[in-house]
Amino acid sequence: MSLPAETRSHLAPDRLSVWPMEDGRYGLDATYHGATGFARAEAQRQLLQAANLSASVRQELGDD
Repeated sequence: MSLPAETRSHLAPDRLSVWPMEDGRYGLDATYHGATGFARAEAQRQLLQAANLSASVRQELGDD
């Protein structure tokens, strides 16, 4: 199944992590940095939720 997330550079995450879940599916973490990071993450969240996929945005203090 294709996801509606945009792959154009202006919305692409800075880092993408994949991990297995107990039910056999996989989870994704898309990490965004910089001044536009929150806006890019929120745009992706809206695209995913419009396709009835669960998505959330969480802001964290970075170590970088």
